[in-house]
Amino acid sequence: SKLKAPVSLEEATIDTSLFEEAPGVSGHLIIIAESLRNLPDVIRPLRLKRIGTFIPIVILHPRVISPEVWKKIANYDGVYVVRGSPLDEDEFLRAGIATAKRVMMLAAETARDDGMEALNDATNIFAYHLVHSLNPSVHIVIEMGHNSNVTFIEPSMAASNSSDTGNKQVLKAEIGRASC
Repeated sequence: SKLKAPVSLEEATIDTSLFEEAPGVSGHLIIIAESLRNLPDVIRPLRLKRIGTFIPIVILHPRVISPEVWKKIANYDGVYVVRGSPLDEDEFLRAGIATAKRVMMLAAETARDDGMEALNDATNIFAYHLVHSLNPSVHIVIEMGHNSNVTFIEPSMAASNSSDTGNKQVLKAEIGRASC
């Protein structure tokens, strides 16, 4: 893994914009997730030496990352944090969506059993459409909790590109000619 001396959350946090504070960063991955509990497990394989190409990572999240989670990723190089909503165009612009190569949207972990379970995917569905409007060539990987919601992303892809992984659906949406 690509490890270095731990960076504080304050040092990794982008207050203005990625362009202003880390101007050399482009071709990066933006990760959005309602829960960051599994974030270290997502980042770890992206920092393995055998991957080869180093990809900067920007975490776009509305709340402050907990010390427990940050401690597990503070040693990885090239991880930035933008505190903001994935439903706000300005926050995606701050996170460098114009020069990002990939966006990964993780499914909500919140378990509902009130008949409205499909609403757990609402943030990712709206964020998907926002990202697509801001950068049509970005490669988007979206994890969804409910198969029925795939049609809100790309109706034509509902049957062809979704694969069942337990109780979650993962839809890989390739937009434009971007490649992973």
